Amino acid sequence: YKRQIQDHLVAGMWNVVMIWAHDCVVCNQEAADYAALHIRHTGKTAEVLGISMDGNRLHSEARQFVERHSLTFPSLLLEPGELVSYYESMTQTPWIGTPSFMIFDPQGNLAAKQAGAIPAHLIDQFLEQHAGS
Repeated sequence: YKRQIQDHLVAGMWNVVMIWAHDCVVCNQEAADYAALHIRHTGKTAEVLGISMDGNRLHSEARQFVERHSLTFPSLLLEPGELVSYYESMTQTPWIGTPSFMIFDPQGNLAAKQAGAIPAHLIDQFLEQHAGS
């Protein structure tokens, strides 16, 4: 699963990884903001990659989330245990819940992490400061 995620990061770009679940209240409230963030940055300085922790059992619910929010960024579907292990190994911090974020620099190194919600405009500010967008 680690290689699967790394394979979806866009080389040479900042990558904002949003971990979500179909029944996460905050994820549902802020999905449109993250879709707009992706549109603002894609092809320029950053790409957004969603990762649903709904797993195969809730595949249809995850797909409905993507459709309901008209998500323009790609989303992977992983099993919850695999995703928690990946997050904890990458961030060296305990898993708290969704949404959670990881931002990778253009070389693929973890540059920032956030357990819990973060407003899209703060991600914009981070990218402006670090990527010069």
